[in-house]
Amino acid sequence: GHSAGAQLAFWAAARKHLGAGAPGGAPAVSPAAAISLSGVLDLAAAAQVTAFDGGELAASTQALLGGAPDQVPDRYQMASPIDLVPLAVPQLLLHGSGDAKVPADQSRLYGERAGQVGDAIAFVELPDVNHFDVILLDRVWWSEVLRWLPDALGSPP
Repeated sequence: GHSAGAQLAFWAAARKHLGAGAPGGAPAVSPAAAISLSGVLDLAAAAQVTAFDGGELAASTQALLGGAPDQVPDRYQMASPIDLVPLAVPQLLLHGSGDAKVPADQSRLYGERAGQVGDAIAFVELPDVNHFDVILLDRVWWSEVLRWLPDALGSPP
């Protein structure tokens, strides 16, 4: 997934951690791998980011969850991929250092936390790449995705 789509993809992969009565807790899904392209993977941190894009990331995150992290902490805990690790599937994180919409720390810090709890993480920071260029299929970094994916899925390239 890209940007907020990465949050949804990684949240879906983590749904097994949600209780049966929690929103999204059923049915469980079992993806084979997860890929984040400039993903919003720490919603509490995203809700505090005001230096990027005129505060759009913070405003949209708080609007999505109905308040700031200190106002609705249970919602952040339930929806934020960084709080739901380990996912127990291989994960590839691509993020441009030139991203002015979502800071690369979203991927970097998620990768560190997920790796600490045993998840298989590959983090690739793309120098000077912006938020939308990361999804362009004709760029050289897609060869990284094409190399990673068969290994992650356990199939030949």
